[in-house]
Amino acid sequence: MSGPRRPPPPIPRPGHVQVVRALYNYTAQQPDEISFEEGDILYIVDRSAGPWWKAKVGNKTGLIPSNYGKCRSY
Repeated sequence: MSGPRRPPPPIPRPGHVQVVRALYNYTAQQPDEISFEEGDILYIVDRSAGPWWKAKVGNKTGLIPSNYGKCRSY
């Protein structure tokens, strides 16, 4: 028997944006990714790509690794 099942992550409601704070620096490796620094505020636009989320940082939009941010309630 396996351990307790975790509920799936919440589905964002229309008109609401998930906000995370970067835990680490990240340098884009591909043209569709964006670079950011530890402590930057990232606005999550789309989480449907699994381990890569589409996010906005400043005036840039692109993919970020999902495990580089920590969720905050704003």
